Amino acid sequence: MVGCGQAGGLKDYDNRELAKELKEEGVHPKLPTKFPVKIAKYERIIPPHDSRIYETIFTGENDEVFSLIINPGQAEYHGDFERENVTVCGNSGFYMNSELPGPSLHWFDGDYSYILEYQTLFSDTEVTKEIMMKIAEFFQ
Repeated sequence: MVGCGQAGGLKDYDNRELAKELKEEGVHPKLPTKFPVKIAKYERIIPPHDSRIYETIFTGENDEVFSLIINPGQAEYHGDFERENVTVCGNSGFYMNSELPGPSLHWFDGDYSYILEYQTLFSDTEVTKEIMMKIAEFFQ
């Protein structure tokens, strides 16, 4: 399976271990295969209660932090917030750029809703809307 974009400076990320963990829980989402930084580790955030939301924190070699939240089904958003409509590999979504925690990309693909966030606190690495879109194009 191949993503829908061209890499353009992104670094490869091997998602097989994370995919295996999620598969063992009966979840089969697409996962990132590229980031703008080399990812040193990931950590699954498992809440103390039963949840259908799957969150993973990816940490770069220089402590850059990306968060991926996967929700089986279509996520619902309520409230008035500033967002820009985008298309991710043919799927509708939106982009938000907030100072804290940082930029986020939201979209629905197949059976899952995805939220990809870059946490800007304590990081000098700039991640733009274009970079966030590129990362999402390489989910598989």
